[in-house]
This record gives sequence, C-alpha cells and structure tokens, in this order.
Amino acid sequence: MKIFNLLLLWCSVLFTNVLADNESIANELIYFYYVYKMEFLSGATKTMAVDCEGSAHGGMCYFDEFVEHLIEDRWLNVYDPLPGDHTITPGDAQIPRLERNLPSSARYKLSSLLSTLNGETAFPIVLQKVLHAANEAFEAAEDNDVTLATSDINAAVDNARAAKEARNRAIFDLQQDALSRRLDAAIVDYVQSTASGFKWPQTFQAIDDAVDDGELDKATAKDYKSQLRTFSKSYEHDIISSVTSEMTHLDVVRSFATSITRYTRVMEDREPGSTGLDASSSSSECSDEFSSDSTSSDESSSSSGGSSSS
Repeated sequence: MKIFNLLLLWCSVLFTNVLADNESIANELIYFYYVYKMEFLSGATKTMAVDCEGSAHGGMCYFDEFVEHLIEDRWLNVYDPLPGDHTITPGDAQIPRLERNLPSSARYKLSSLLSTLNGETAFPIVLQKVLHAANEAFEAAEDNDVTLATSDINAAVDNARAAKEARNRAIFDLQQDALSRRLDAAIVDYVQSTASGFKWPQTFQAIDDAVDDGELDKATAKDYKSQLRTFSKSYEHDIISSVTSEMTHLDVVRSFATSITRYTRVMEDREPGSTGLDASSSSSECSDEFSSDSTSSDESSSSSGGSSSS
C-alpha cells in the first residue's frame, strides 16, 4: 500500500480547549471512533483514547464507552446512550442520542482523545494528529498482515465528509460574498457551488461547455479560469478579516478535506476504480483544485497542466 505524504493547513488561532461544532459534532465523534478502532486493531502504537477501558474484544471500547471517555462533564451528564449505541460499527443510528440535549458549547477532552498532543489545542492540529494515527494504522496493518475492514475506512470517509460539509456551512455565506466582491458577475455566473462549498472542477467544465457552445471565446475562458484559480487560493484572506471562529471553520474544512483524500486513496489502492478516483489524479475534496487552465477546445490544452493545492 502506498503511503502518501499529505500536508494539512495549520490553524492560525489557538484555543484553550477544543470547542465542538454542534452541526458536525456527531459525525466528528463517529469519525474519531473509526480511526481509534483501526489503530487499535492494526497493532499500531496506541495514541487515541489510550486510557479508555473497554469491554469489546481485546479491551477495545465500544462506541458509547468511547464517547463517554471523550466528552466533557456537562455533555456527559446529558448523554444517555441506547443499547444500540453499544456497538463497534456506529453510524447514523447513533446520531440522535449524541445530539439529544447537546450543550450549546460542547467540548472534547483533548487529553482523553490523543496522547500525542503537546499543548496544541487548535482543531485542525487535532485533525492532523488523528490523520497521523490513521496513517500509522495503515502501515502497521500492512506490517502485521492485518486486514482493516473496508467498511471501517468507508465509514471514516463518510463521517469526515459529513463533518466537513457541516463545518463549511458556517463560512459559505462569507465565501459567496468574497466571490461576488472580487469577481465580475459574468465570471460568477459560471461558478458551481453547493452548501458544502465551491465545485471547481464542475465550474471549469461549465466554462468549457460555454466555449463549445460558442458563448465564450477561448481567450476569455482562459482568463476566467485564471481569475478563478487566483480567487480559490486567496479568498480565505477575506475570511481572516472576519471573526476568528469563521477562519477556524475554514481551516477545519480544509483539514477534513485532506483527511478524506488520504482515506480515498487507501481505498483506491485496495480496490482500483472503487472510488471513481484515477490513481494519478488529485481528489476533488481539495477546495482550490483544478484540472487545467485551458479549455477543452483549446488546441494547447494537452500541454497545459493545472496545479492542485491541498
């Protein structure tokens, strides 16, 4: 299995504690659990929830035990799991009890989540450490001839993606405002987006289609793409000038995107074609990624490559 060296964007603002986002909290916890489970079963050196005394096979914690070990007292006092939450395969069925009576400022206990934090408290750094634990689990599983369940990796991807999309909703209005202020309306008309963020590959395809339909000439299309690429790499500065919490959301979103890319590539190594991701391509999870500056009808398109930034 290939091991990819993926870099996370680091948060510029530190907190005294990790404040969970109530929109994404349930998916974040399920994501953490699957990485914990893979680390535990792989034989890797344990770094996640190392003091969680579980009743599953080998002493691993069930999901409800993991949650109770991780969350702070004010949240723990209202967490009332059902028998079905005593599972090693948590999913959507566990979300209602996690969100029931959730405090407005729910928090994780960092010392209980990770043993590798050295005073760091910014959530993107926490995500980096969790991704490192996953990388170590993948390597240990290979070394120890352990097969980690495909369903567990898929569950990690699904919940990281759901958490990313929930986090992104907190900043998307600011992203749209930056787009409107910095680019002409004619360019904005081609931008594809959803509540989970900008869809840059689809945006470039829309511009290509406009060239094919005769709505844009090739030079204009190339200029539009150049402006969009510049915007994608710099619009976060508009958010920096806003309140601190929204900049933190942006960093968290991009950190989740990097994690999703990693797990997706692991799945592609295992089962080529299963994710729809070409082995040589970058993941479209990256928020500022493009396939090419040129249009599909540009005779030079075969020689002009784009760059990606994770």
